[in-house]
Amino acid sequence: MLQSYSQLAKAYHADPDAGLVLQILQTIYQRRSQDLGKNHPLTLTAEFEVGLANREYGGDLEEAEALFALVYKTRQEILGGRHPETLTARQEQLLTLFALGKATPDLEALRAILYLQELGLDKRHPIALRALMAVFGVQLIMGSEASHVTAGEIFKRLRHPEIRKQRFVESLAMEEKIGILYEGLLSDDPGLTEHCRMVWSSIIRAVDEAKVEDDLKGVLDDFKDRAQTRLQLNGNPDDPST
Repeated sequence: MLQSYSQLAKAYHADPDAGLVLQILQTIYQRRSQDLGKNHPLTLTAEFEVGLANREYGGDLEEAEALFALVYKTRQEILGGRHPETLTARQEQLLTLFALGKATPDLEALRAILYLQELGLDKRHPIALRALMAVFGVQLIMGSEASHVTAGEIFKRLRHPEIRKQRFVESLAMEEKIGILYEGLLSDDPGLTEHCRMVWSSIIRAVDEAKVEDDLKGVLDDFKDRAQTRLQLNGNPDDPST
């Protein structure tokens, strides 16, 4: 039952009803806490996901930071400070503290986490990719030109044939997130428009070229529709009307 809830929550992440996603994830956390105990790895994962949903869907950032801090502390005690899941909890806590305005961007700490994640995992592992995304996001917000180099490295990993084959939807979602991050800073730096166009064009091209099962076509069409809409809003260089 809980596994079904978890899959349902992941499905809604692609096109979320924020309130429903949070409600599902909170139910998973409560059930796992009751059935498995608060310190069980699956309970901690559910708690971590509630924190992510709170932050990413406009929820309570204070609660999200508190959840990340608790998960980080507990994982340190159970798994050790260098375990990938421990490092991920610390990473998300740092990002949330920054979002709350309670800390300046700690790029060096995020780089250290990235180094350890890549040391222990394949560079294309989802956890390592998320760590690289964290570095990119902070670099971008700080106005560093290095952010574009980091974005290029992310794209290179996401477009690897193995990733496109095994985690195609996940790779598109991460590309989409990069585009949204670029868009969020357009008012401060209109020069990012070309980077936005590149992302949306890439997603459209990837979907057009994909050979997938029928049950994925609807999800991919949604990615393409969103990318086409955003490409028009950013001014499609191939369309003289924009």
